[in-house]
Amino acid sequence: MVNKINVSEKAIEKFKEYASAEGKKDFIIKISVSGGCCGRSYELGFIDNSKGLDVVFENKSMKICVANADIELLEGINLDYIKDEHGEGFKIENNKEKEGCGNCSSEDSCCGSGCCS
Repeated sequence: MVNKINVSEKAIEKFKEYASAEGKKDFIIKISVSGGCCGRSYELGFIDNSKGLDVVFENKSMKICVANADIELLEGINLDYIKDEHGEGFKIENNKEKEGCGNCSSEDSCCGSGCCS
């Protein structure tokens, strides 16, 4: 089971703030992954309940939901909320993700963005 998603106190505070603004007392944060060889994309959102293929666990008094297919990809990520001169928002840092085309086996299998060149 995934339980190594590190969530900062600032991120928890912001999730609770947004949930309160939406009138949600009890909430689950769903973390989803998409993408591949040219980098992953992460999606965060509130859900009311999980589906059968999801895993829900508690982390620092917050429930987090992850699809079974994404468990290995999300294990060990750091989820934070940052505010700087460029703006503010949630930031996911995944130390297991390689820069560029870490998953490309050849130029032909690349996503076409030129990252494999």
